[in-house]
Amino acid sequence: MRFSSIFLAALIASQSLSHGAPLEAQKQKLPRMPKAALLVGWPSDQLTVTTGDQTSTLPGKANSWTISPSISADGRVIASALPGSDYELSRSEHWFTVGTYSVAEHRWTEYPDLELSHGAVSISPDGTKLACVARTSPNGPSLFRILDLMTRKITDGQPPSQKSNNSISWSPDGRRIVFSADIDMPGDEPPVPGVFVMDVETGRVSKIANGWGPSWSPSGEWIAYHSQTAHVRDRHGWWSFTGANGISLMHPDGSDPTFIHKFEWPMNIKPVWSPDSKELLLASFPDDLTGKFDIFMLEVATRRLTKEFRHPPLIFGWAGAN
Repeated sequence: MRFSSIFLAALIASQSLSHGAPLEAQKQKLPRMPKAALLVGWPSDQLTVTTGDQTSTLPGKANSWTISPSISADGRVIASALPGSDYELSRSEHWFTVGTYSVAEHRWTEYPDLELSHGAVSISPDGTKLACVARTSPNGPSLFRILDLMTRKITDGQPPSQKSNNSISWSPDGRRIVFSADIDMPGDEPPVPGVFVMDVETGRVSKIANGWGPSWSPSGEWIAYHSQTAHVRDRHGWWSFTGANGISLMHPDGSDPTFIHKFEWPMNIKPVWSPDSKELLLASFPDDLTGKFDIFMLEVATRRLTKEFRHPPLIFGWAGAN
């Protein structure tokens, strides 16, 4: 089983346990930070923005577990996906329509030409473009697609986008995208995740590391990602990752990779950068594997790690408060 499947099943189970708690009690547990707008997944089918002591729950059920949402650098635009008009709970595969939410206007705008069943919808820092892996027609393949929100023009990217997972992150200037995708291996060895950078204008793709969950710093200097080395088969015939699973940093060209912290259980929810690129928010399972998780704050310069939130909803984005 892939780590993403384990994480998703346990996370949904843990979040469903909290739905019986009083509404106000749940709101009090939402993550909050001074002078920050946090995009939070709460409960499992809802998105919320916390700004200081203010709480803004987005209307409609944006699927925040199957689809990884994002927020623009100024906190004004949120990108996610909503259940399509043909959504049926009984279906084995569900399709969602990509949409953006204007915080100022309190409304969603949907883009029917962009439909996806899982993955990420990533808004550019300036809020003018979004990227996702979406199908080209109801029965067509899924491709890396970039939407210009001003002109509504859609540009298709290049392989290996069809196997991209749920992490896509823009460079600060909006010219490149970093994402993770599975790399097929010989024999029965499971695919190995890799980190790739794509030039938005040319579509050129370059592999820069092994790992998953990449996140581009707002300063443009670093990409944070979940690192791993290789697979090994145990005596029972099961494949597993070997080496140090944890958080690493590297420059956007793949140079100077630096391992900075190990977690006992690897996550594929991408790290969340602070607006000034000085801290990272990292989600991790506790040791007991109950499905509940904690969120840690990592100071990049000192490597100091502190537990910031215990058993919170997930934090998908961190923007400066307006």
